[in-house]
Amino acid sequence: LLRPGLMRLKILDAGCGTGGLTRKLFECGKVVGLDISMLALSLVKNKNAAYINGSVNKLPFGGGSFNAVASVSVLYHQRVDDVMAVNEMNRVLKKGGLAIVVLPAFSWLFSNHDRAVHTKKRYTLREAEKLMDRSGFNIVDSRYLFSFVFPIFVAKRILEKCGLINDSVSDLQELPKWLNCLLTYLCRIEWIVTKYIKLPFGSSLVIVALKK
Repeated sequence: LLRPGLMRLKILDAGCGTGGLTRKLFECGKVVGLDISMLALSLVKNKNAAYINGSVNKLPFGGGSFNAVASVSVLYHQRVDDVMAVNEMNRVLKKGGLAIVVLPAFSWLFSNHDRAVHTKKRYTLREAEKLMDRSGFNIVDSRYLFSFVFPIFVAKRILEKCGLINDSVSDLQELPKWLNCLLTYLCRIEWIVTKYIKLPFGSSLVIVALKK
């Protein structure tokens, strides 16, 4: 939906961290990255976008400031009020503006990884859809993510809970280049397949919605 060179949009990366996604969004328009962590913002390498310290619970922008808002793996956090944050996303979007939200899926998958990254909640697709709908969004796409590797993900969680593998640290780590390329390829195939077949499982989910 956000294609490089298609148009010059005003885009907010709400919860940008160290700016990885913000750098990619810069190809689609004028981007502002916002994060509550000054440490994360201090590690930003690409300064093409504007970066602001602030909370998604109370965005420091006027109403109708952006054409699009992306919030990837943010609303689940213990310091975030998801209802308040989605209401704020709606407020700062122009009418017809685009919201893209990615969240972790299924509460029964909660693990020490979630404790390490301060997860407050994991969501079902229906819960995430209701969250967006109640804040005045019209959902145009919703699906689970990483469905193709979901059985491996579940098996790992089961082994961790049985104490058969170490679950004392977060899953966040740098992968070998070959494995990262393979997973990227699988995700691209999955995205094409799930345009036609909505799979009922995945370790994460995405909601794409428009402001009414």
